[in-house]
Amino acid sequence: MPAERFGGKISLEAMILEQVQDGASNAEILQAFPQMLRGITDVSRAREILRAEVYRNKWRTLETTYIWGAAGVGKTRYVMEKYS
Repeated sequence: MPAERFGGKISLEAMILEQVQDGASNAEILQAFPQMLRGITDVSRAREILRAEVYRNKWRTLETTYIWGAAGVGKTRYVMEKYS
């Protein structure tokens, strides 16, 4: 996808979109473009749109596990220790 160009320069939005496509996190984008502090929700939304397009037609085998029990018995701790 060619970057949008205005006056021979790559636009800020195009540079950010390129970083999103390269897998940069919101923190990395904010470090590179601190002026996007107020627009980071738009960056997240763009990332979601791009990711949805990638996985729209891909079949994925998913497994769902339900864990239940009283509060304070260690449900979250169990999952965090198992998958960390």
